Amino acid sequence: MPRRKCVGCGRVAAKSELLRLAAALAEGGVRVVVVDRRGTLPGRGAYICREGFSLQPSAHCLALARRRHSVARALRLPGVTRAGVRSDERDRSELARRGAPTLRDARAIDCEPLESVGP
Repeated sequence: MPRRKCVGCGRVAAKSELLRLAAALAEGGVRVVVVDRRGTLPGRGAYICREGFSLQPSAHCLALARRRHSVARALRLPGVTRAGVRSDERDRSELARRGAPTLRDARAIDCEPLESVGP
């Protein structure tokens, strides 16, 4: 059984017990983190604890992950260093060159936006 680590609290659990987060490109090159319920979006994923049996992320884990910038770091988004501090500004089209899904692609497979990350 595959196991993953929550980017918020650090709890290791079965993959099926956590929600997958992925990065998508919105209009204007803005990077958006989406909840990938099916786990089918291409690219890196980060995992976070669920709120009970729902398909919503745990508020506690999400707050910890935002404070630590661990979602952006786990997804290896441009402009974020290991410490979570913004590094030199990089080209916004880097994700597009790597073939990142767009927000339209994500919504087509039932993914909902979670938050906007980066400039």
